Amino acid sequence: VRGGLIEDNTDDLGQPTVKGGKVAWSATPSTSGIDDRASGVIGILTINESEVSLSLSLASTEAGKGLAITVKLAGESGAEFGIPRTRRTGERTGEPLDMVGRNPTDGEFLFVPSADTQAVKNIVSALLRSQWIDVPVRPQGGTSYTLTMELARPGHELISRAFENWNLLKETR
Repeated sequence: VRGGLIEDNTDDLGQPTVKGGKVAWSATPSTSGIDDRASGVIGILTINESEVSLSLSLASTEAGKGLAITVKLAGESGAEFGIPRTRRTGERTGEPLDMVGRNPTDGEFLFVPSADTQAVKNIVSALLRSQWIDVPVRPQGGTSYTLTMELARPGHELISRAFENWNLLKETR
C-alpha cells in the first residue's frame, strides 16, 4: 500500500516535496490465545531512500469502550508529533482525530480520545470513511513534515474487523 513523507516546505511551483514509501498493514494477535480476534492493528511505513520509518498501532482500551493510537518514529531523534489526521484522496489536508497526546517519550507518542463522550464515535467514524492517515512530525531544528499512510483495502478490512471485535462499530450506528 502507498505511503510517503510530505515536507512542509514547497518547491519552485509551490508544491510540497514528497518522498514515496510503502505501508504494510497487519493484525496483532490476541494475547489470550482463546480466539482469533486481533488485539491491535498496526501499519508500518517505510520511506524510500530514507532512514525515517513510522509504526502506527491501534488498540482497544477500557474493555472495548475506548481506542488508543501509538505512534513510533525511527530514524529521527527528538521529534514531536501532531495529532493524527484522516483525509480522503485528493485533499491536501485532513481533519485531526478527536484525540489528545499522552506520555511522550523520545520516538513514541500515545494518543487517546479526548474527554468528550462523543470522541470514540468520531474517531471510529473518521477512520472508517477516510483513505489516508497523516501524522505531522516536528523535528528538533528541522523542517516539519507529514508521514502519510494509505489505508486501502488491507487497512480498512483490518480496522473494520478489529472495531467489530472490540464492539466499537455499534458506537457509530
